[in-house]
Amino acid sequence: MVLQIEGRFKYMWGMYRAHSLAEDEIVFPALEAKEQLHNVSHAYTLDHQQEEQLLKDLHQVRSTWTHFPDLWLPIVCLGHAVPQAW
Repeated sequence: MVLQIEGRFKYMWGMYRAHSLAEDEIVFPALEAKEQLHNVSHAYTLDHQQEEQLLKDLHQVRSTWTHFPDLWLPIVCLGHAVPQAW
C-alpha cells in the first residue's frame, strides 16, 4: 500500500510540475503581453510557489512513513485487515 501511495504521489507531483511550468513559461507571459491582463499572473505565480512548498511538506510526511510505519499503519488499515508483514 505504501508503494501505491508513493507512486501516486510522485505521479501527481510530476503532473503538477509540468502544469505549473507550462503556465509559468507559456501562459503567463502571453497574458502579460496583453494590456488588459497586465499584472494578472503574479498572483498565480505566488500560488505555484505556495503549492510547491505544500507538496514538499507532503513529501516530508510521506518519507516519514517509510521510517516509522507504526505512526500511519493504524490509520491506513482502519477498516481493513492488517497485512501479515506488519
